[in-house]
Amino acid sequence: MIGQRGCGAKNNGKPKLSSLVYVSREKNTSHPHHFKAGALNVLLRVSGIISNSPYILMLDCDMHSNDPSSARQAMCFHLDPKISPSLAFVQFPQRFRNISKNDIYDSAMRNCFVVRWPGMDGLIGPMLSGTCFYMKRKALYGTAIHKDMDLSELKKYFGSSNEFLNTVITCINDKENDTGIKEFADNKIQEARFLASCTYEEESQWGEEVRRQSH
Repeated sequence: MIGQRGCGAKNNGKPKLSSLVYVSREKNTSHPHHFKAGALNVLLRVSGIISNSPYILMLDCDMHSNDPSSARQAMCFHLDPKISPSLAFVQFPQRFRNISKNDIYDSAMRNCFVVRWPGMDGLIGPMLSGTCFYMKRKALYGTAIHKDMDLSELKKYFGSSNEFLNTVITCINDKENDTGIKEFADNKIQEARFLASCTYEEESQWGEEVRRQSH
């Protein structure tokens, strides 16, 4: 997670970098970790109590954005009042380097990103490729969630963290967040560890109604 706290400020004449937080899902042999989907669900929860950003860029670990204007391009769609209510994500095609000119296995996945995905653009849209997209946080919280739900109802879906549930309420009610990554008090770190634990999703709808899908 990258936050704007201190961004642009100078320390001894040098610009300060944005805050960067590395998050890893706890793994235990007695609990399934659900691979990438499980890791992203942890990121969704932990980032909720740290920044609660309404939009999330998802990339595979071996990928990067080669266009610094991609966020602005995605927001042109996400912030359009005509299409935003029915829009979950804005996806960019994957581009691969150093592929042989004689490749016969379609390693560049042109079948998807040149033919099929553009062809499906007017038919609800292409399926999610799993990387290179800007996702609306609210869309990941599921269609069964509504603004009138109380804490006891939300706990059935999102687990027992009251601090995280408050961020969910902020999100589904379209309230404004505090901008930037908050200071890391000891209780905030403990809550983040709890949200990243392998047992947090038990007796909840994570991976079912709330997700990246885990199965």
